[in-house]
Formats: sequence, structure tokens, C-alpha cells
Amino acid sequence: MRVLGWVCGGLLALVTAFWRITATADLALSAGLHGTPGTYKVDTCIDTQQHPQELQL
Repeated sequence: MRVLGWVCGGLLALVTAFWRITATADLALSAGLHGTPGTYKVDTCIDTQQHPQELQL
């Protein structure tokens, strides 16, 4: 039982560390601390909103 507790605790520590690192990196990217803030490259873009000038045909 004690060994199982150590194994589960170790796995939980690894998952927590991974989550903290990725969450911190995501926050830093969104805050513009690294990377190019607000610039994303996509293959295609589909506009799902209708613009007022398109509604007046």
C-alpha cells in the first residue's frame, strides 16, 4: 500500500509540474512576454459573421 501511495504521489507531482509549466507558458504568450503577441498564422479563414453591408443587397 505504501509503495502504491508513493507511485501515485509521484505521478501526481509530474502531472502537476507539467500543467504548471504549460499554463505559465500560455499566460506568458497571451501577455506578450514572449512570442509574437496577437499574430497567428492559419491555413484558411472562414468568416462566420455577416457584415451589415452584405445584408443590404
